[in-house]
Amino acid sequence: MIPPRWQKILSDFIGNPTRSVLVILSIAVGLFAMGAINNTRLQAAHLMAENYAAVNPANVILYTSPLKEIDLEPLRRLDGVAQVEGVRSATLRIRNNEGDWVRLTVLAPPDYAEKDINQVLVMQGTYPPAERTVAIDQYKLKELTVFPDRTVEIQLPSGRVRRVPMSAVVQDQTIGASRADGGFFLAPAQAFTTWETLEWLEIDPCINLVYVTASRDADNPDYLRQLGRQVADELESNGHVVVSYAVNGRHDHPNSNYTEALSSILILLSLLVLFLSGFLITNTLQALLAQQVQQIGVMKSVGATSGQIALLYLSLIELYGLIAFALSLAPTRWMTGVFLNLLHGGINTPLAEPQLLPETRLWMGILALAVPALAGSAPILRAANISVREALSGIAPQSAALREGRLMRRLRQIRGLSRPLLISLRNTFRKRLRLILTLITLTLGGAIFIATLNTRVSLQNYIERLRYYFLADVSITFQVPYRLSEVRHDLMNLPDVAVVEGWNGARAELVLPNGTGESITVIAPPEGSEMVRPILLSGRWIQPGDRYAIAVSERFLDLLPDLSPGETIRLRINDREREWTVVGIFQLVGKSAGFLSYANGEALESEVRLGGRFTNVRVLSTNPNLTLEEQKEFGRRVEQLLEDRGYRVDEVTAGLRLKEISANGLNILTAVLLLLSALIAAVGSIGLMGTMSMNVLERTREIGVMRAIGADDRHVLNIVLGEGMLIGLISWVLSVLSALPISKLLADSISYALFEAPATLTFTPMSVVLWLGAVLVLSVVASAVPARSAARLTIREVLSYE
Repeated sequence: MIPPRWQKILSDFIGNPTRSVLVILSIAVGLFAMGAINNTRLQAAHLMAENYAAVNPANVILYTSPLKEIDLEPLRRLDGVAQVEGVRSATLRIRNNEGDWVRLTVLAPPDYAEKDINQVLVMQGTYPPAERTVAIDQYKLKELTVFPDRTVEIQLPSGRVRRVPMSAVVQDQTIGASRADGGFFLAPAQAFTTWETLEWLEIDPCINLVYVTASRDADNPDYLRQLGRQVADELESNGHVVVSYAVNGRHDHPNSNYTEALSSILILLSLLVLFLSGFLITNTLQALLAQQVQQIGVMKSVGATSGQIALLYLSLIELYGLIAFALSLAPTRWMTGVFLNLLHGGINTPLAEPQLLPETRLWMGILALAVPALAGSAPILRAANISVREALSGIAPQSAALREGRLMRRLRQIRGLSRPLLISLRNTFRKRLRLILTLITLTLGGAIFIATLNTRVSLQNYIERLRYYFLADVSITFQVPYRLSEVRHDLMNLPDVAVVEGWNGARAELVLPNGTGESITVIAPPEGSEMVRPILLSGRWIQPGDRYAIAVSERFLDLLPDLSPGETIRLRINDREREWTVVGIFQLVGKSAGFLSYANGEALESEVRLGGRFTNVRVLSTNPNLTLEEQKEFGRRVEQLLEDRGYRVDEVTAGLRLKEISANGLNILTAVLLLLSALIAAVGSIGLMGTMSMNVLERTREIGVMRAIGADDRHVLNIVLGEGMLIGLISWVLSVLSALPISKLLADSISYALFEAPATLTFTPMSVVLWLGAVLVLSVVASAVPARSAARLTIREVLSYE
């Protein structure tokens, strides 16, 4: 025998299945959004820490002059050093799927049997590679030409092309750890081969890349910098040259900054979805309790206390929450898998089977109980504390009816309104609190939707500003340095070449006050270059005549928070230390790039001593505003001319390629934001459907009266649909007004997280138009089911309704 109180709970739950389904769906969508984001964050954090540590990543990475295995022995005896391994690193060229040659980093250890640092994950095939084969990293593989016989075309330093079998596809999670080549997103394709294959690929078999792991404090950056300096000093004391070195923590995945910076913002947005679902619970309970006022009076008259009545209705909404919790578990696990796949392809996390972690289950369970309880507490307490006399007399409904009458009289004064539209207007504003809660849900959903699209455009515009640092149409990197006068003379034979500039560059070590160092990149354009237009935060740009002056990116402030123009920093370039004066600080992309600086070409020339030769040349076309495809075509003609003249070209890069790669890095973020905005919009439409269902249910007798005096199905449908669309249009206006501050807040939050700088807000009219279309469609869909239910009611059914 089921106790009477549980019979009532089940009766209220089953009595109106549409209402119950909408409330459960609303809660489940919120739990799904929060659970999927939080579960992905936790699992990705584990993958990017523990799984990364499992590959035994190098804590110190040194680029050196050619070494032999015996030269590494003194390093193994240093205090704090656990392991030392040497690798040959070389740059060749590989054909991409557009038919162009692009850079390929080739790595080869002397003996794979003894290789333990920077292990790779084997995705498919046989690893270690056999002789005269390569294993290629999966990151850039989709951009390369792989022939049906599983071979790739590699161009050797002599210009000869070899078809090399691909033995395996691997994943190297340490790409970008050395902070060379602009980090992970700008890193070239990567391949592994054997020591014996090097000569076949025209590469000298010598060590020029050293990996070191620390025996202690492997996640302490200050200690690792000290260890890096110690190892570099040891090599230099034995007559070797350390070109540069970088340090990286054992659990510090190169791309962990992205997930750490954005996870808190995404979790807040997902909690907003759950918060908005609480409004439907409030609306539902208010409607239910308004219908059951007399039932509450009867229960109180037979001895029920306010606490017992409150517990009764609280149990009902907690039942909603528990069912929603059960329904949201499987979709949460599935969406975690979708997100992990996005991270695997986008930021180089290992591929893993999605798991629903205990922490996520716990939080979802707590929120499944807490959100309904909080949302329903006010109407439940208000109804539970009503007196028996008020509950049985029906005073409250009469007051509501009087308010509706006054509103109706005001609406009738508006000329030109048809009677169905007049009824829709009256019905819209009849239940004001319900209307307010529904409008809040739809308005916030619309504002977040608009803000997401505006943020996407704002971030794209921020990425567009990177173009100011690469205004060349084509950048040419040579395998060996050439005199600029010779390169310029040959390139000017092309009719559409306008300007040719030689750019220097060098890896340097920033010597910190505690004596440790940090690897930085110094770029040196010629005086008065037309191909860079910096975004200065303070100070000025380098000028003609500056000797040892340097402009640094905002990333330097992470190491030297008090750095300002006019102060000096100490740089070690080619084993020589010198003071450089900081003349300006410019804005780049914050944590998304390494430590980048600019100096005059003439000043750096005296340090690198290339004798007026350059390995990097940048070219402007006579045709302004070339598209990416036009730049690529221009680059092909430049490359062909240079190769015909005997130049050893390493890479030719289109100027807009940097923008394209950087924009691709935001695709994951944009996809997640759009998903969350869609979920918020879904909660809003569910809330509107619930509101319309409750409105139709409460007006059942009114519909019967209209039917009795001649209203047909079309009139009833138009009234309900008109009310729903009116609510949608009001929410659209409010969404547009509130989207501006929300767009600025969201864009700045994400921009600070990624780039450590505010975003310049771009408010796109298209976002407003898209949301108008979306909200009208959602309003029609959300109103269609209640409208159809209302139209199908017969006169006998509605007049007998109590």
